[in-house]
Amino acid sequence: MSKCKKGIDDVHNGRITPWNAIYAKLSEAISEIKNGAPVADAENFIKSLNF
Repeated sequence: MSKCKKGIDDVHNGRITPWNAIYAKLSEAISEIKNGAPVADAENFIKSLNF
């Protein structure tokens, strides 16, 4: 199996978070902080991204 095919399979099977989902989560977190929400725990946030 090629590395590219494996990567695509990993994304489709939920083992890797696609970049657009990561961007959306980061945008949401930044927006919440700008609106006065307390800063999120960075370690938990990163772990939730499924790298």
